[in-house]
Amino acid sequence: MISNQVMVESQLTQLIEKAHSSDAIREQMYAQSYRYCELMLADPTLKVGFGNLPVNSFKFDEDPMINMSVGLKQKFDRGSSLDLQQKQTGTINRCVSNAGSST
Repeated sequence: MISNQVMVESQLTQLIEKAHSSDAIREQMYAQSYRYCELMLADPTLKVGFGNLPVNSFKFDEDPMINMSVGLKQKFDRGSSLDLQQKQTGTINRCVSNAGSST
């Protein structure tokens, strides 16, 4: 009786694994989510800096040569690479959905 239960559980596990591996919609959603991450711009970077700050007192008004700098940086790719990646993603998604509908 226990061996039958183990056999049924292993068959159920095999069926679930087979269903996951042959699920075209799941593969398409994985491809879309993967491509979506590639289409995003890099995160902006915030920079804060101090120059000539006296380290013995850390007073900003002690010396007139103390300077502060604040910067925001965003990386953009050259040319129209985002547009090209979007076109490529659309082509891949159409191929995946056509392959999934033909099976």
